[in-house]
Amino acid sequence: MKTLSNHDVDHLLEDISSIKQVINKNRPLLRQIINLARFRWFLLSVSLAVIGISTAVFFLMQHYGSFSAIPNPIKITIYVTIGISAVILQIWKGKAYTASIKLIDPDMTLCKTFKMFYSSQISLLYLTFVILLFFFSAYFIVKGIPFYIIPLSAIITGLITLSFGVLLHMRQVYFISYYQLITGLLIIVFPAIPVPWAISITLGISMLFLAVNGFLANRSQSEA
Repeated sequence: MKTLSNHDVDHLLEDISSIKQVINKNRPLLRQIINLARFRWFLLSVSLAVIGISTAVFFLMQHYGSFSAIPNPIKITIYVTIGISAVILQIWKGKAYTASIKLIDPDMTLCKTFKMFYSSQISLLYLTFVILLFFFSAYFIVKGIPFYIIPLSAIITGLITLSFGVLLHMRQVYFISYYQLITGLLIIVFPAIPVPWAISITLGISMLFLAVNGFLANRSQSEA
């Protein structure tokens, strides 16, 4: 096994130092921008959309016997609903970020904010997570076990959320991060759980926890 040379170690330490400098410099501003209190309604809407659609699909599967047995017109309605919901929520998220940024600095833009946080080293870190997600998703599809994409997504999302929390010292997201990691692992161990419930448990409930955290944060800020 190849060991790291002194040059490799020095280069690695320089990269780590660069990441720390970027984060330490911009952490207070970034923590204000990613204030869960300002995203509480958005997070609640994501949670309700995921849980609501998943629940509807589950009962349709129970009624017709399986997802493949659901009539095509109903399937198309489900796909259209998911697509419209995704577009609306993406637009809402972008506007929520922009509004949060403008409250802090009217001259700041969303592009400048991303540049503040995503240095080349940090981008490389998250690119690794994305590559892992796409690689194993493709692998599961090829092997005929696409169900495992759900727990995989939960685990990767948990790791990304945890890294955000650690880098920005946002301890309030630690619980959600570990919740995603644990539920993802449990679904791998107990794969008999229906797909709609798996999505609700991993994504829906984790978004609900974030929303509740946002409402509590807003209440605390209002009383301060």
